[in-house]
Amino acid sequence: MKRKITIALILALLVIMVMTATLSGCGSSESTSTGQNQTYTVQRGNISEDITAAGNLALSTVEDLTFDLFYQKGTVASVNVAVGDTVTKGDVLASLDTSEWNDQIQALEDALTAAQRDVTTKQRALITAQRQVANAEQAITTAQNQVTAKQLALRQAQLNLETAQYNLAAIADIKDQQDIIDRDTNLLEFIETKLLESVSPSANPLDFQFWTNEKARVTAELAAAQKELRDILAGNSINVSTTVALQVVSLQLALDTAQMNLDNAMQAIDTASTAVTNAQQDLVFAEQDAANAQDNVDAANKAVTDAQQNLAEAKAASPDITAPIDGFVTKINAAGGDQVLSGAVIIEVADPDKFQADILVSEMDITQVAVGGDATVSLDAISGITIPAKVTRISPTATIQSGVVNYSVTVELESLTALAAAADNITIGSGTRPSFPGASDNFTGGSPGMIGNTDNATIGNFPNFPGSDNVTVNNNFQSMIAAAVSSVELRQGMSATVSVIVQQSVNVLMVPYSAITTENGKSYVQVITDTGATEKREIQTGVTNYSYTEVTSGLSEGEKISLAQTASSSSSSQSNSTFRQGQSFIIPGGNGGSFPQGGQ
Repeated sequence: MKRKITIALILALLVIMVMTATLSGCGSSESTSTGQNQTYTVQRGNISEDITAAGNLALSTVEDLTFDLFYQKGTVASVNVAVGDTVTKGDVLASLDTSEWNDQIQALEDALTAAQRDVTTKQRALITAQRQVANAEQAITTAQNQVTAKQLALRQAQLNLETAQYNLAAIADIKDQQDIIDRDTNLLEFIETKLLESVSPSANPLDFQFWTNEKARVTAELAAAQKELRDILAGNSINVSTTVALQVVSLQLALDTAQMNLDNAMQAIDTASTAVTNAQQDLVFAEQDAANAQDNVDAANKAVTDAQQNLAEAKAASPDITAPIDGFVTKINAAGGDQVLSGAVIIEVADPDKFQADILVSEMDITQVAVGGDATVSLDAISGITIPAKVTRISPTATIQSGVVNYSVTVELESLTALAAAADNITIGSGTRPSFPGASDNFTGGSPGMIGNTDNATIGNFPNFPGSDNVTVNNNFQSMIAAAVSSVELRQGMSATVSVIVQQSVNVLMVPYSAITTENGKSYVQVITDTGATEKREIQTGVTNYSYTEVTSGLSEGEKISLAQTASSSSSSQSNSTFRQGQSFIIPGGNGGSFPQGGQ
């Protein structure tokens, strides 16, 4: 890659190598003989700085075409084009076997019907599961009610037991013995206390003996009372009447019955509580079953949605491959009768009017390149042509070779079709002078008028030529430009030189670089005054390409300056300067071209 600065008096249109036109002028000469200084009229133009590198053309719009297969594999019925064929957007390029296609559509319809039936089945299962939840909730309520009832029964059993115990204890003989037992039990506790006191050093020794004897007596009396109570309750006492004995038996039976009922009531509560726990667990299971059933319904509904979408997409698809763009066929990967997989590229179509080129830009220059920036492309195989382009991509990663860091930059060329159409905007006629820098008011040899809408158009590669008083333009100039653009044929792989414009001064005053002298860091030119004399004038300069330099102050458009002396000579005047075959030209929007034989 090399970096250079060039001048461009181009605006929007491609300049072509071949155009049948002849421009001629008459009047004063711009060249001088040996020993004389040339003059230059200060004019406006565009000076740009660019980064230039070599690359190759590649088709920028390439479409890989596949069948809209919604099943795994299909059979090609026909391929209607060959490699190299020109196609128009909408043309049918290839077709699938429609019998297979229709069978697959029917299969999708059957799958949708099956999915819809499955939804009905799953909805019924959900209703059943929801009923099971309701039943489980009711079972919990019933079990909780049973617990409440059993708790009431337990309370009644406890009351019955207490009543039986009270009635039994109320019998006089039993009550008497129980009183003796209670009295002696309390008395023994008192005696134990006195015995402890009697063994202290300060106690009377007789106290210990007394309380020991008293303990033995009360113990014997307590034992007798306890035995008598047991005998009464067992019906074995000889100290009670038969009536009392029968009453005791009856009340004892009632007491046993009440105790049994109490035990049963407590067991019933445990059973009812367990039933509540089980019912609650059943509810958890039922709710989980209902949730699963709902998930099944949701999944079934999604299956229906998917089946509907698959069917809709299949019906919206086409068994044909149609051309998405106007272009030509670059590749064919199948023939009639072949089986192809879904997603396989069958045909490749490219736009022959859209090209791009990749170049490598160094790490020192890449920061000056931006996507959307202007560029130009010239071709080794087609001399004299420069095509406008735009930067479309800058690689985010570097390419490093032998320690040199570069970044890939892609530029896309303007469409030749669009450029040919733009040539139609070049107008001839309207009765005004052509807007060539320094041209005279006369415009002869064809319809008077203006070429393009630019104020800076150069005819030829001769900076001083626009100073001629007369310019002749062929009446067919407009149509010849469009025809010349259309005659250019770009091909993939052509060697190209890409210039990415990184800085540009537009519509600025400029003078030849050789006209400037430098003294003490200041720039000067020799200005020709109205009297024909020359004066040395300081100027301020801007961008330069070392052929032309921008003048930012010190000169005005139309002023004449003196150039350095030349060693060559040319004719002092010519009344008819005519562009001839092979000479170069520049028109608005492009740069380069040459005239073939013929044309006025």
